[in-house]
Amino acid sequence: MYKLQELRQRAASILSQVDFVATPTAGTHYRKTEIEPAPIQLNSNLGYYTNFMNLLYLSAIEVPTGFT
Repeated sequence: MYKLQELRQRAASILSQVDFVATPTAGTHYRKTEIEPAPIQLNSNLGYYTNFMNLLYLSAIEVPTGFT
């Protein structure tokens, strides 16, 4: 928890210099047949680009930009 708090402070210092951060919401999209053998691992992969936002107590908004 101490390390996470240190990282939050460092991130706040860096993020104070920008207006927003844009990241993908998901790096890929899986088919149901791909998820069935390893659902936990693949679900974890989907949070790769967004999990840090939760850990740093930052808010986010998803803006649809295309279709797969």
